[in-house]
Amino acid sequence: MAEAEFEDMQSLTAYPTPDFALAEVTDDLRYTGGELVANGLPLTII
Repeated sequence: MAEAEFEDMQSLTAYPTPDFALAEVTDDLRYTGGELVANGLPLTII
């Protein structure tokens, strides 16, 4: 798991996606702090 923050959309779109990044999980509730603590990492990414 990795996190990256950007000042603006231009910076975001200019950032190359790392090879290890398999999926965008920002809106996946299974990856919120409470869920990760209670249940660990999900078995499937999406």
